[in-house]
Amino acid sequence: MNWFKTAASLLLMLLLLIAIFPMHDSYYAALRIIVSLVALALALLQKPRIGLNFLILLIIFILFNPIVLIHLNRGTWIIVDVVLIMYFGILSKQNLNSHQ
Repeated sequence: MNWFKTAASLLLMLLLLIAIFPMHDSYYAALRIIVSLVALALALLQKPRIGLNFLILLIIFILFNPIVLIHLNRGTWIIVDVVLIMYFGILSKQNLNSHQ
């Protein structure tokens, strides 16, 4: 299952990197759905279940959920995106290291 966690983290890194640039509103709507669902899936795959990564991924799920929208200005979203790109990079490296 580590391959899924690594691939999902890399996918989110790419999608969040694209989100830094001006895109159509439909991209950001799709991004919310994808990031929230993948973050929830990654949270549920965490061992131990209640750990730091689990809590971070739940916060990401809540922040990006497409039902109850959290409105931030563009500059704040860019900062969030950059921080999450770094977080998912660290998470993918952790998953690769635990696979070896």
